[in-house]
Amino acid sequence: MQLDDWCWSGDPCGWGGGHDYGIVDGLIARHEGAKLDSDVFLAEQGVLPLTHTVKAHVIVTRVEPEIFVPPLPGQPVYRAAGLDRDPSTFLDDHAEEVPSGPGP
Repeated sequence: MQLDDWCWSGDPCGWGGGHDYGIVDGLIARHEGAKLDSDVFLAEQGVLPLTHTVKAHVIVTRVEPEIFVPPLPGQPVYRAAGLDRDPSTFLDDHAEEVPSGPGP
């Protein structure tokens, strides 16, 4: 995932059929297991066994059905592209598209 990616997570509660949709608005990369910022230097020397992690913050744009329960930790999240992105922006509910921008 990267900044401004549309994403979705399936069935947050395990109740069947639900999806959470949103857009990534922040990413944080850090060392897992580090307590101090200076621990990174000890990891480079091989003294501390640290691993890298990346955490994304997602603004939720749609919850379908409207059962507001957060996804469980470790639940897979998928990049929404093409037709998979339409539910996150409510484009799947519109019967026709409306043109915008400068005219001919």
